[in-house]
Amino acid sequence: MKVKEKSLTWLFCGILFMLGFEAGGFQWALTRLAAEYGLTAASSGLLVSEQYAVMIAAPLISGVLADRVGEKKMTLIGMGAFFAGCIVIGTGNFASALLGNLLAGFGYSATECIVTTILAKLPGAERNVNDSQCAFCVGAVLSPPLLKGLPREWGWRGAFLIPGAAFFLLFYPMAGLKLPHLEEKRREKAGKRRLSNVRILLLLTALMGGYGMIENGSGYYLEGLFSEHLGSGLGAAALSAFWVAMAFGRFLAGRRKPVSGDGKVRCADVGLAFLAVFFVLGILGFWKWGPAALAAAFFLGFFCAPLWPGLMLEAAKAYPQGTGTVIGIMNIAGAVGGAGSPAILGYVKGKATPAAPFRVLQIVAALAAAGCVFLAGPKENRKRRTDKR
Repeated sequence: MKVKEKSLTWLFCGILFMLGFEAGGFQWALTRLAAEYGLTAASSGLLVSEQYAVMIAAPLISGVLADRVGEKKMTLIGMGAFFAGCIVIGTGNFASALLGNLLAGFGYSATECIVTTILAKLPGAERNVNDSQCAFCVGAVLSPPLLKGLPREWGWRGAFLIPGAAFFLLFYPMAGLKLPHLEEKRREKAGKRRLSNVRILLLLTALMGGYGMIENGSGYYLEGLFSEHLGSGLGAAALSAFWVAMAFGRFLAGRRKPVSGDGKVRCADVGLAFLAVFFVLGILGFWKWGPAALAAAFFLGFFCAPLWPGLMLEAAKAYPQGTGTVIGIMNIAGAVGGAGSPAILGYVKGKATPAAPFRVLQIVAALAAAGCVFLAGPKENRKRRTDKR
């Protein structure tokens, strides 16, 4: 069936909502899963490390394959893997949960990567990508309170069975989609697919890695900042404020007037967002007042909101001949930054104070803002030279 771009965006927002639901539910369910199976901290941590490892590898594999066999086929493969993994985790034992976690991690990462690739190629890319990520944030925010309200016999299993069942229902409309405009572009560019100008790609991946450090590091250490450094019980409220603000910020970012003719954002605008993050992190790192820190947590989420979609759109615009591959690489960079951030910041916190991680992240934000200025500068110079001709 042929669908309008708006209907396609709604479908993909539903897919991303359920991925966010699983992400938030997994964090909520982990301690309950460990209690049911009598796991040690190391054994339950194995599930987290296993999923991160798969999520680092999956985007590049799925992105490269999508550029060759098509985005739709790769999306269906990712959805099928995620569905199977969620069902295995939710219905089996700990041994089967390890296997299911591999499948779910691959399907989660592959689906998010290819859905973003498709949305980046459609008209109104900035709005589409921001809306899909807004849906992801809403799913992550709603998941824990909704799961707490389930009957006791569902327990932690609902965190996996619900998104698994939803993907089963979403698989049929996805399988019936016709995307002739994307397939035509893929065939036209199949013979000239290459990643030229590697320096730009390296800088974009570094920026995405920095974003991953800021988002994941803030999420891990906000509660500790309030309870250990500020002597406040507002840590949980700060985390909620961070994610609600991120969802709200992405919703607004998707509705602003496009800053360029093709609907993509300019890297200079991403740089301004990094600069705003720099100032907000300064409040968290140096002010010792609970209400100000709570407000800063909200604005941190708000100013982080356009960074992930903006960097992804910059990558898609810079490398139209290999969009799936590049977005896969960008996903890996974000996952690596997010995976390494807790360990690095934990070391800094142990050597200094609970506020020190936010001072380190402030340096990361400053370097990222400078990188965006460097990346935007050559493009503006090339545009001026072209206009003169």
